Amino acid sequence: IVLCDADGVIDITPSALSRRTGIPIEIIEAGIKVLEADDPHSRTPDHNGKRIRRIADHRPWGWIITNHKKYRDMRTADDRREYMREYMRKKRESEKSELTKLTEANTNSREPHVSQLADTEAEAEADLSSPKGEEGDSKPPPCPHQAIIDLYHETLRMCPRVREWNKTRRGYLQSRWREKAERQDLDWWGKFFGYVATSKFLTGQCEGRNGSPPFVASLEWLLKPNNFAKVIEGRYENRSSAA
Repeated sequence: IVLCDADGVIDITPSALSRRTGIPIEIIEAGIKVLEADDPHSRTPDHNGKRIRRIADHRPWGWIITNHKKYRDMRTADDRREYMREYMRKKRESEKSELTKLTEANTNSREPHVSQLADTEAEAEADLSSPKGEEGDSKPPPCPHQAIIDLYHETLRMCPRVREWNKTRRGYLQSRWREKAERQDLDWWGKFFGYVATSKFLTGQCEGRNGSPPFVASLEWLLKPNNFAKVIEGRYENRSSAA
């Protein structure tokens, strides 16, 4: 198989195959007989299930691999999927590394009292959330911060991208995650961001007041307790102009 061309053709003699592979000619010829034989149990019924067939009946050498195109296409599709998996893995690692560097740089540059105040606020809010979730009978699963950030980016492309994920923002998301068991699921967050995407006000599609730029909700803004509650309550749903 490895000696065939792009179309699945092996146009060499058994003796040449033996020389190229180092396999004794007797084994080569026995294997060819098996591959040329009909196989009623083959998953590929074409040509009576033969694995290989001769290029021309008038000569005893030179073959075409019957289902070469099928397996070549499967391999190509698998290669594409593997490439995309590896590409997305490296992309996530790169974004995470960049986010970490930006977070560290920003944290180091902030004034101590401002940083401490914001972090204390988020920590206090996180502590108020039950560590056992809404039902209180089991510990909630860990909050998948990066996965939720990725959902936000994918669903709300018009909103500001997260460039820094500091302790304050982590505290907000951790709290929203813990508050209710139903929120401890990525599907819930996907639907939440999808709901936000329907709001013209939250996505910058409404005119700003007094000539100011339109408001666009950031992830931090959405996660703050009062803002989050208003979104959930439908306070930012689109209103009919003919009221």
